[in-house]
Amino acid sequence: MLGCAGWVAMLIAGIARPGRADERAMPIAAIRTMPEESAARHTDVVLRGIVTQTDRAGRIMTVQDDSAGIWVSITLSIAANLWRGDDSLLASIQPGCVVEIDGVTEQGGFAPLILPRTIRMVGRKPLPAAAQMHPDRFFSGCDDCLRVEATAVVQGFRDDGAHWLLVLERDSRRFDARVPKAACADPAATFVDARLTIVGVAVAEMNARGEILYPRILVSEPSDVRIESPVRRSPFDAPLVSLRAIAHFQPEPLGGHRLRTQGIVTHSVPGQFFNVQDGSIGVRVETRSTDPLEPGDLVEIAGFLDRRRNTAGIIEAIYRVVGHDRPPQPFSISPPQIVWAMRKASQGGLMAKPGDYDGCLVSFPARLLDVDRGEAGGVFLVSVDGLDASVTVTLAGNTFDALCGIRPGSDLVISGILQVESVSKPASWAAVGVQRLVLGVRSAADVTVLRSPSWWTVPRLATVLLGLATVLVGSLTWIGMLRRQVVAQSVRLAGEMRSRRDSAVEFHVTLRERSRLAANLHDTILQTLAGIVLQIDVSRRSLLGGRSDDASSQLDVAKRMARHASEDLRSSVWSLRIRPMVGRSFGDSMVALVEHLGTHHTASITLRSEGTPFVLPQFVSGNLMLIAQEAIRNALNHADPHAVNVVLAYDATAREISVTVQDDGVGFSLDTAASVEQGHFGIQGMRERADGMGSRFSIESRIGQGTVVSAIAIIGKHDAELEDSELSSIGGEG
Repeated sequence: MLGCAGWVAMLIAGIARPGRADERAMPIAAIRTMPEESAARHTDVVLRGIVTQTDRAGRIMTVQDDSAGIWVSITLSIAANLWRGDDSLLASIQPGCVVEIDGVTEQGGFAPLILPRTIRMVGRKPLPAAAQMHPDRFFSGCDDCLRVEATAVVQGFRDDGAHWLLVLERDSRRFDARVPKAACADPAATFVDARLTIVGVAVAEMNARGEILYPRILVSEPSDVRIESPVRRSPFDAPLVSLRAIAHFQPEPLGGHRLRTQGIVTHSVPGQFFNVQDGSIGVRVETRSTDPLEPGDLVEIAGFLDRRRNTAGIIEAIYRVVGHDRPPQPFSISPPQIVWAMRKASQGGLMAKPGDYDGCLVSFPARLLDVDRGEAGGVFLVSVDGLDASVTVTLAGNTFDALCGIRPGSDLVISGILQVESVSKPASWAAVGVQRLVLGVRSAADVTVLRSPSWWTVPRLATVLLGLATVLVGSLTWIGMLRRQVVAQSVRLAGEMRSRRDSAVEFHVTLRERSRLAANLHDTILQTLAGIVLQIDVSRRSLLGGRSDDASSQLDVAKRMARHASEDLRSSVWSLRIRPMVGRSFGDSMVALVEHLGTHHTASITLRSEGTPFVLPQFVSGNLMLIAQEAIRNALNHADPHAVNVVLAYDATAREISVTVQDDGVGFSLDTAASVEQGHFGIQGMRERADGMGSRFSIESRIGQGTVVSAIAIIGKHDAELEDSELSSIGGEG
C-alpha cells in the first residue's frame, strides 16, 4: 500500500500535469489508499478504467485499471447534487467499456468510492484477467472491486430475484456468489454439493461500522460459472458417518462436501432447524425444508458441517424419515455434573464420557429466579444446586405465554434441549471453560412445578414491612400529636381549675371577710361609738352639775375611744388593700406587708423564713397576713419597741405553717389586754381569725419583756375544704 506522501505525489502527478485526459487520470490504487479524512472531503479526481460490473440501469458499477478497482455510484452522486453527465449514456455502459470519470471521492462504507460528475465513453477492451483467489487477501477484503477466480463447493443457495445467491465453502471458510439465473435452472439439483469455478468481481459485505463480515463475488456472465465436479446422483449417496463422529478425525478432508448421518428427532421447528440425538450426543440441524418431523422419528440427514460453535452442527440439510421409535426420554443429569465432566475431559485432553450432552434432551430440578418477556417469547433464569452460575431457559411464544404465570421462587423440574456455550482458554490448549448453559424448552409440558413459593416473597415481605413501618410511624406521629393535644388540654384545664379555685377561694375569703368586717363594725366600732355617745352625755351632765373635772376626764375617755374607732376602721380598710393576689406567693406578700408597716416607724422590722415554702390556700394566707398585720401594728403603736421580728416557719411534711411576731417593747398584762383605757386592742380579733380557719393561736407578754404572738395553720385541712367547696360550686354551675 502507498503511504500518505506517495498518495499525494501520485495525485499531483495525475491532475497537475497538462496534457491529454488519459495522462491526467489518477491510478485507482492511489484513491483506494487515500486517508479516510481526505476521501470524506470530496477530493477532486479523474480516473480511467474498464467497467467490470454494473447494474441494469448503469447507476452503480465497478471500474478497474492496472492498479486496482473501485466502486462508482451515480445514485449517490445524484443525491449529492453532483451529477452533470448524460443520463442516456448510462444504460449503454456494460462490462468491458472503457470510461473516463471526472468526480469526487467519498469515504464509503468499507473503502473509498467515486461520486462522478461526468462519465465519458472512451471505447471497449477485454475484461482484465481474473486473479486466482488468495484466501488471506480475499477473506480480509483486500481484493475488493477486483476480478478474481475462485474454486469452491456450493453448500446452499437463495433466490435473489434476477440472480441466484450461492453459499460456497473454501478451506473451511464460507462466502457468497451472485450468479445470473441463466447459469442454472435448478441450483438444488445442479449446484448444491458441486465443486464450481467462478469468475467475477470480489466485493465486501460489511456492517454499519465499516467492518467486513464476509466476501461476495459478483458474476456477470453465465459462462463465468464452471462445474469442476458435479453433484452426486443422490444427496444420500455420501458415506454414512455416525452422529458422534461428524467432526472427528478423518484421514482425508471432506473438502466442504455433504456428509450423511442419522439420528432420532428430539425437537423440530419446520423450516428452521431440528435436533437429533444418538445416545448422549446431540446435534442441531439447520434446514429450509418444511416437511414435518415428530419426536422419535429416525431421520437420515445429508448436509454440510457447521463449525461456528464449539460443537459441530449441520447446515443446509435435507432429510428423510427412515423409521420411528418411542420418543427419547430426557437424560436426568444436573448441570454441575455436565460442567464437571467437560472440565475433567478437557484437562486430560480426552473426550467427555459418556458425552457433553450438548444438543441432548436433558432434565434437571431448578429454582426459578426471574421471568423476562421478549419479542418472540421469553426466558426463565433459574438456579441449580451446586452451580455458581445461573441457567437460561428459552421458551417460544406460546410456551412462554402458558408458563409466564409461574412465580419466581418456585421449585421446578425442567426438560429441554441443552446448549453448552464454552470458550477455549488460551492459557491451556486442552482447557475448555463453560460460559453459559442454555436450555430450550419445547413445550409447556417440559416444565413441572414441584412447589410454589411461599406467599411471603421478598418483595411482598418488604411491602408488608414497609406498610407496617408506615403505620407505626403514623401511629407514633398521631400519638405524639395526641399527647401534645392532651398536654395542651391539661394545661388549659389546669388553668381553668386554678382560675375556678382562685375564684372560689376569693369568694369564700370575701364572704368570711365581709362577715368579719360586719361583726367587727358591730362589736367594736359601733360599740365604741355608743360608748363615746355615753361619755359625752355623762360629761354634759357633769358640766351641768358643775363638776368640770369629771367632765374633762370623761371627754378624754371619749377622745381615746374615738381614736381607737378610727384606727379600727383604718385597719379594716388596710386589710382589704393588702389581700394577697392570685399568683403571688405568701412570702412575697409578707415582704410587701413588712415594708409598708415599717415605713413610718423608727423600730426595725425583720422578716425571716424557715423551711421549704409551698403554696398556701388564699384563705389561709389572707388570714395569716391579717393576724401578722394586727400583731405588728399593736407592737408599733403600743409597745414602743426597738425591733420587731417576724418568722415564717414552713413544715412541708406536716403541711403546716406558723407565723410568729415578737417585739422587745414594754409588754402588758394579759388580764387587762382588752381594756380600752390601756390601749391594747385587736387581740380578740386575731384570736377569732385563727379560730375561724382552725389554727392554733397563742400570745405571750410580760410587762417590760415584750410580746410574742404566734399562729399555726394546718394546710391539708383547708385544701380538702377548698376541694369540697370547688366541687360544690362546679356542680352547682353544671
